[in-house]
Amino acid sequence: STEIREWVALKTGGTPSTQTLQNSSVPPRSASSIDSLSAMAKEYEALKGKFLERKALLESSKAAHLMSAPMLGLLGVLAGGLALAVAYWLKSNPVILAVAGLLSAIVFPALLYMAALPWVGRSIRSTVQGLFEEERELEGLLQRGRAIAEATLKRDLTRIEEAHRKDLAQAQERHNELMAQVESDYQTTKAATLESTAKDKQRFSQERIAELDRLNQSFPSLRGSLESKQTQTNRDFQRDSQSSLDKLRSTFQASQESLTKRWNLGIEQAQDYLKTTNMGLEQRFPKWESPVFTNENWQRDEASLAIPLGKFQPYQSLLPDHPAHSRANEFKQLRNLADKLEAIGPMPLTYDLIGNGGLILRTEDPECRDQAHLVMRNVLLRAITAIPAGNLQVTVIDPEGLGKKYSWLMHLADVDPELVNHRVWTQPIHIANQLALITRHIEDVIQQSLRNEFRNLYEYNQKAGPMAIPYRIIVWSGFPFGLDDSSWQSLCSILSSGSRCGVGILIDWPSSIQCPTFADPNKLAEFALLGKITRSGPSGFSMRIDVPELSDFPVQLEPPPDESTVASIMQKHVVEASSIGKRIVPFSTIASDSSQLQKRCSAEGLEIPIGICDSGRVESLVLGEGTSQHVLIAGKTGSGKSSLLHTMISSAALEYSPQELRLVLLDFKKGVEFQVYAELQLSHTDIIGIESRREFGLSTLEYIDRILSARGEAFRQWGVQDLPSLKRKHPQVQLPRILVVIDEFQELFVEDDKISQQASMLMDRIVRQGRSFGVHLVLASQTLGGAYSLPRTTLAQMAVRIALQCDSADAMLILNEDNPAAERLRHSGQGIYNDAGGRLEANQNFQVAYLSKQEQLERLGKLPAVALPYSPTTNSIGRRVVFEGHKLAIWDTQSIRSALGAIPSSSTNRWTLGDSVSIEPAVIRTLEQAPGRNAMIVTSHDDLVASLVASWIKTNETSAPLVLEPIAANTTIPPNAFWILDGSRSEDLAIQKLLVGLDGHPACQVHANRDIEEVFKKLEIEYQRRSADPLQRHGSLVVFVLNLAKFRELRREEDYSFGGDPEGASKPDAVLNKLLSDGPSVGIHLCIWSDSAATLSRWLSRGSIRDIEIRVLGQMSANDSNQLIDSNQANRLDRNVMLVHDDADGKATKFRPFTLDSLLEK
Repeated sequence: STEIREWVALKTGGTPSTQTLQNSSVPPRSASSIDSLSAMAKEYEALKGKFLERKALLESSKAAHLMSAPMLGLLGVLAGGLALAVAYWLKSNPVILAVAGLLSAIVFPALLYMAALPWVGRSIRSTVQGLFEEERELEGLLQRGRAIAEATLKRDLTRIEEAHRKDLAQAQERHNELMAQVESDYQTTKAATLESTAKDKQRFSQERIAELDRLNQSFPSLRGSLESKQTQTNRDFQRDSQSSLDKLRSTFQASQESLTKRWNLGIEQAQDYLKTTNMGLEQRFPKWESPVFTNENWQRDEASLAIPLGKFQPYQSLLPDHPAHSRANEFKQLRNLADKLEAIGPMPLTYDLIGNGGLILRTEDPECRDQAHLVMRNVLLRAITAIPAGNLQVTVIDPEGLGKKYSWLMHLADVDPELVNHRVWTQPIHIANQLALITRHIEDVIQQSLRNEFRNLYEYNQKAGPMAIPYRIIVWSGFPFGLDDSSWQSLCSILSSGSRCGVGILIDWPSSIQCPTFADPNKLAEFALLGKITRSGPSGFSMRIDVPELSDFPVQLEPPPDESTVASIMQKHVVEASSIGKRIVPFSTIASDSSQLQKRCSAEGLEIPIGICDSGRVESLVLGEGTSQHVLIAGKTGSGKSSLLHTMISSAALEYSPQELRLVLLDFKKGVEFQVYAELQLSHTDIIGIESRREFGLSTLEYIDRILSARGEAFRQWGVQDLPSLKRKHPQVQLPRILVVIDEFQELFVEDDKISQQASMLMDRIVRQGRSFGVHLVLASQTLGGAYSLPRTTLAQMAVRIALQCDSADAMLILNEDNPAAERLRHSGQGIYNDAGGRLEANQNFQVAYLSKQEQLERLGKLPAVALPYSPTTNSIGRRVVFEGHKLAIWDTQSIRSALGAIPSSSTNRWTLGDSVSIEPAVIRTLEQAPGRNAMIVTSHDDLVASLVASWIKTNETSAPLVLEPIAANTTIPPNAFWILDGSRSEDLAIQKLLVGLDGHPACQVHANRDIEEVFKKLEIEYQRRSADPLQRHGSLVVFVLNLAKFRELRREEDYSFGGDPEGASKPDAVLNKLLSDGPSVGIHLCIWSDSAATLSRWLSRGSIRDIEIRVLGQMSANDSNQLIDSNQANRLDRNVMLVHDDADGKATKFRPFTLDSLLEK
């Protein structure tokens, strides 16, 4: 251990023992002679010091330092400098100086290095060899130290094991001594305990004997005392019992007399009530053979919801073990009371549609089942004849019989399929769907109609008026055929909640059919009236009701009607059902009284009444609050969408003045829905589009966008953010809200072109910015599907959704994917108002208020007329724009003159073609005196051609006199002139009317087609005259060639020239081509009408056609359109819309020509 401690001290830097320090100077020994770790440590440290000394000697070798690279470089520099000095001293050439210096700097160090290399190597080898020897000695020393350490470890382990054996033997000896001591103490304690127990047992026995002796002595006296007390208690109990018995007997007699009196009184009241009930039932439900059914004049009463099933005879039997059998008088009295009950007579049993909810008929055999079908047919016929026609809907489920026994009911489908839910349902998936729809109907009735205001549907219908909800009866024949898990869940919901909502269920359940495992039959009996039909004789049937109070009384069923009576009843009911009008809510129910007309303020928002909701309150369109800023409306054809829009627009005009609300109305439908507002010149309207065009719709959106920008600038100047804050900060500022209504807005996106892209961008901007600036967008369409539409992100910003009757796909698009409620709407004008982006919880059913055309004219006609505003923030154009896309435009001299004034006066000739299809001035083209400024008209409609010719002539009458400075001095300009070459046919009545109207016109000359050669001779002379004086500015001469196909002389020939005529005149076709190419430069312009592009190409060469830059096209094929303007736009034109393409700017513009009558007015 001492050696180990010294070894550790040396390796860790500690202080070794004194002896060790004294022996540290001993010279190293060989590894084999060392036998201890301390000696090993000393030897190792000595060798380590020697090794480090040799290493330091090697590193500090002077020879190595002398031959280092820096030293050699320094010597090279010195040698080079010396060589340069010698060469310079010898006055050598500079080149030689440089070479000598360079060679000396390189060669001298190299030679020095080669000479010193052997000497340096010998010095380093001797030192390195000593280092290697020291390293080998150190390795041997380490191996010897490892052997010594292993031997020392074995000695220490042996010593430790020996000490462990000695300690273990000592511990075992001590353990044995302690165990012997414990055993001795145990024996001593046990003996003392046994002795003490024997003494205690003897003492306890003596004490028990003494206590028994004491008890035996006191027992006789105690027994006597107890017997005396018992005797007295028995006497007292007998006395009290007799008294109580007397009191009970007296009370029983009094109660018996009272009950007898009540029984008799109850019997009398039951007789009176039964008499009244029988009279009411006979009046409401007369017998089938009654004359009222034979004559088809029965009365309907919605209160008749308790339908008779049959009658039962009540009785009271006395059981054999009844106590009264032992008392003759009492038994006789009870028997008399029971006989009075039977004397009442049969009592009616009814099925209450509101109270019972369901009626389940169990049957044992086929005959009983046939009787159950008759009972169900009776119930249906009674409901049909009692409830007003149209207020009862029946759903028949018959997966087993496929509707065979209910074919008599299907005649109602010819009148209204909703009365019988379209058909008899037989497939499980269809049954589940129908029950799910009825379940959702019950949800809607409870949450939106009944709420906590009405106990049941009957009370609601008494106050709902036209919003009354029909009753429903579900007939399930052969239950549970067709039942699945989904149907079962819906059926349980209907049974538990349907009766309150006027939904009843009739179920025919044969006992031979077992319920599926997932269905619990007890659920049916919990919410329905359960009856079992059995035989009551050879040919009779009765029914027992599973009600404790009535289960003992068999019910005699009401006899069914014969087939002829059923047919007669159904025929009369079909007639009455077919005569029922639409579900109408009069507009007067939502309109404000005359004293409140146009009194509302729009600063905080709009609240526009549009109908009546299921709860009976007025349903209003609310805009300008929270996220309710814009409206999306969808409904298929006939759903009442147009009625809704008329109600909304008219109601808004009646509630708000023109200073509070402006209207922009666009209709892309083929109809005249908004014509009435143009006829009335409704003061609220700024733009009315009737059969709008996509271009007009886009320009309208641009108009709204300009208003938004103007309002944004104005709001920044006023320091406000929205209309409410503007009203509070600047109450004197009148800034109305703007309601933009677009019907069939999807027409804007029927093509993926520039118009649809711009319209989408503008609508998105209006939807996002309109909230702050009081602009609200109402978009209506029959469907929201299709390849092109508004982006979903834009539609998602429109929180208010109004869904009318539509299919399931559109229902989920207009509302939400989990909200297909709109597919359950069945009536025109019935809708769902949702102001939460279509979420299911925000659905509100309502009926659109109906406003007839006559009432609309009367109400709106009484509104005061107000001048149109002219402001960038309200109406930036200062006029009302009425666009009637289905009609020709009307010539307005004032607006045309204003449009002409905006064109530079340098133009020689101007042509107003028609009214733009957008909110722009009239379409005007100029014909300068330049090559190519000719025109063609390609259409088969002569009225459009007559309009274009007349509008060209009218333009030059309307414009101010044209004064142009001549190029040559003292020259004059002849006035503008129009030559018309008439090739019209007899059926071209509009052309004939035009020519009659132009008769005597000073600027017009009309020539028949037979004068074609003479006319073109004159034109050739005029052309030559004008060409001879190129510096003269000539007046404009417009030559109309009406119906090119009639002028055979103008048809091109393969070879023509100006010198072909013997008299020196050119042929008409050659003159025509010459005038087309060069005539416009001298003021001669040609306007050619051709009925088709094929005629034009046959008459004119390609070069001549290229000389016609202004091309006016009507409806034509896509091929003809591409041939003339390299586009198929003309293929999509409407009857009264044309397109002008000008090669000068490459643009095509659509327009509506003017009516000929407005052009010919003086």
